[in-house]
Amino acid sequence: DRIWFGSESGLARLDTATSQWLRFSVEELGLVRGGILDLTLDSAGTLWCGTVGGGLGRWDGYAWHFYRTSNSDLPYNTVNVVTEIAPGRLWVGTALPSAAGGVLVQLDYPEKADQEETWTILDRRNSGYPEVEALAIAGDPGGRRWIGTRTAGAVIYEPRRQ
Repeated sequence: DRIWFGSESGLARLDTATSQWLRFSVEELGLVRGGILDLTLDSAGTLWCGTVGGGLGRWDGYAWHFYRTSNSDLPYNTVNVVTEIAPGRLWVGTALPSAAGGVLVQLDYPEKADQEETWTILDRRNSGYPEVEALAIAGDPGGRRWIGTRTAGAVIYEPRRQ
């Protein structure tokens, strides 16, 4: 019954059952410029957002936490796309700050707050990903990931079969 909206000026949530809005301005989120580029809800109901220069945001229902280059292994603070590919595992498409390009990052995050998350840059060596800026990520029933990129068209990632 809740719908999230991201924009250049911040985030808003509409509770359709009560018609009440919850709003967060870019200033309240601690973002110095830009706004929200992407939103996703994971399987546990946690909201994740990609921002223009503000990192990867996580809303746990009570407070915001932002992963940035200054406090995590996120390689760049612009996050174009974020999607859950399995419970506890996100793929995060980041962008270079001042030029075309970026990398795809896998974030494995624990269920418990006292455990640390693991960040892995997906590249040709460990995944076959060609290290280009991801703009969109979708999965299909066969387990493949379709990644729309800024400069390389569509990249199809197929997990290695064991």
